[in-house]
This record gives sequence, structure tokens and C-alpha cells, in this order.
Amino acid sequence: MGPHWIKGPRRELFRAVLSLLKVGRGQAALRTAFNRLTDIPTELIYRILDGIAKELEREEAQLDSSWELENAFTELDRRADALDFDVAKREFVFYRALEYGNRPLRLHKVMACDPEFYHHLLCLVFRGKSETAPNTEPSQADRARVQMSYSLLSKFASVPGQSSDDIDRASLARWIDHLRELAFSSDRLEVADVYIGHILAHAIQDGDGTWPHRVVRDEIERLSSDSVERGIQTERFNMRGAHWKSLYGGGTEERGFATQNREYAEKAAAWPRTAALLRVIAKNWDAQAQYEDIQANQRKLKS
Repeated sequence: MGPHWIKGPRRELFRAVLSLLKVGRGQAALRTAFNRLTDIPTELIYRILDGIAKELEREEAQLDSSWELENAFTELDRRADALDFDVAKREFVFYRALEYGNRPLRLHKVMACDPEFYHHLLCLVFRGKSETAPNTEPSQADRARVQMSYSLLSKFASVPGQSSDDIDRASLARWIDHLRELAFSSDRLEVADVYIGHILAHAIQDGDGTWPHRVVRDEIERLSSDSVERGIQTERFNMRGAHWKSLYGGGTEERGFATQNREYAEKAAAWPRTAALLRVIAKNWDAQAQYEDIQANQRKLKS
């Protein structure tokens, strides 16, 4: 019978958990507490998670259950004393086990509120322009950290200051400016601008149904950055993701996207850089439509 069957007083549960943590068995400690996580103080849940992280540092160790791990984080989500940053830094350690889970990651919330943390991720993934490659090969742990950071940056789609129907102008501008200051100091301004563009690509529409929201249009004009606009352009294309297309459908859907973006550009005429960007996006969809037409015609000839 495993230790997870402990049904005695809380002090017995705590004693069992602490004993397992003392001998480096973090995963066993979680299993012991699993059915009684509501009885476990937040600080002790943190210690369990940290113990699992330390246990997994051993070369032969593997994570037994990502579901049990996610359940521990879900319990933390219910607690007022489980602060975003404290939870997020542990999510980062277990990101590979949590990234496809059912709960929203606090990491994304922290990234949208804390440009310093976002900049930290950029620095883990990208070298500064003047930096040279290290002479030694990165460790497996270092490579894993880079891969996790890149995945986080790639999947991050939360515009700072954005709610369901509006964007707080001051919050967005403050976040962008602070990140750009940090990136300038670390010689990563160009890549930071590209990723700012990726984020802005996920902005909501304006109240009149035009994309992007006028606060984002104002930021595009204020920043006047080719790199930001290139990031928006690339991400808007990538946001389409995997899609189904009929065998001989051609570029009908892509021409619809082009028309839509030209309409957006007309309505955004008061924001010249934004309007120009939208016309470029429209041209890209035109080119994709032409490519799809060619592919469809070739399939017809082969049929």
C-alpha cells in the first residue's frame, strides 16, 4: 500500500511528505499528498514542486505523471496566497509537461505584465548582435531551457493591456517602451521589435470591426519600426495555422483575406504606416492565392 493512502491527521501527512522530500523523492511526496492537496499549505506545495524539479535533474529520472503535476498547479490557482510570479517560475521549470494542459499558464500573465521577464526569455534564446558564440557546447539543461523559452515566445499571444473589448493605451505603451529599453541595452532591439510585432498581431479589432484596434494603430505609427511591422506581417500569416482546403479549391479563401485587409487599410487611412502594412499583407495573400490556383490547376491536370 503506497503512502498516498495516508488518511490520518494533517501532521502525519506533513511528516510523510517532508520525509520523502528529505530523501529526494519529490514525485512520491506529490503522490502522498495528491488526494489531500487542499490540506497542504501553499509553501509546502512549492517545496514539493521544487523537490520534483531537483529529482528530475538526475540523468536517469523521468516525470511519472504530468496529470498529477498539473493538478498541483490547479490547486495553487485556487489560492489567493499563490502569487503569479511564484507560480510562474515553477511553471517555467515544468513547461514541457504543462504547455498542452487544460489550465491557462500564469507564465503568459507574467509575460504580459513584466517586460523584464519577457526580455529574460529573449536573452535566453537570442544572442545580442555583438555577442559571439560560446566556446563550449551548451549542456543538455541549457538546450532544454532555450527550447522552452523559444516555445513560450512563439506561443505567447497576450497583448499587454488588452481586455476582451478594449486595450489600455498606457499599459501597452509602457510595456513596449520598457522592453525596448532593455533590448537596446542588451543589443537585441531588432529581435525584440520583431517579437513585439508578433504580439501586436494578436490584437483585437476596433469597435467598428476594423483590425487592428486603434490603440495598436497608434503604436505602429509611434514606433515607426520596420521590424515591428515585419513581425506583424509574419505572424498574421502564421496565425491561420493548419487549415483544410478542397482539392481543386484554389486561392478563393486567400483572395478573401486580401480583400478584407484592403478594406481594413481604407478604414485605417488616418494611420499611414498601418494602412501601408495592411496593403502589404493583402498583397501577400494575393500571392498566396495565385500559388494555390497554380497548385489546384496542376492537380486537375494530373487527375
